[in-house]
Amino acid sequence: MIYQSLNAYQIADELKRDEYANFTYEGAMLLAEYLLDLSYETGDFEFDRVAIRCEWSDLSESDLLNSYGYLLERQYDDNDEKLGDLVELIRDQTYCVEFESNGAGRFLVQEF
Repeated sequence: MIYQSLNAYQIADELKRDEYANFTYEGAMLLAEYLLDLSYETGDFEFDRVAIRCEWSDLSESDLLNSYGYLLERQYDDNDEKLGDLVELIRDQTYCVEFESNGAGRFLVQEF
């Protein structure tokens, strides 16, 4: 088998090329850097962009609320408070990091 080492830019480019994924460039770079760090800690692994697409999501604030808002047990009048509580709840379960893309808040979330 032939292996090729990839850097963060190459990984991000591969993620962006996936026509079924919705990664922003910033989200793809953040994920690429995370995957590289993980490979340094755990050893080499095979890059599989389909598996990565299925395991990770790059979501806007509204997409995060729509996708995971059902996890919250109470009703909210303030979306900022709801978003903050939801992010905290998700971070208790899995990897979730907030970042900006084109001036808008976004979230990189590992499915759980």
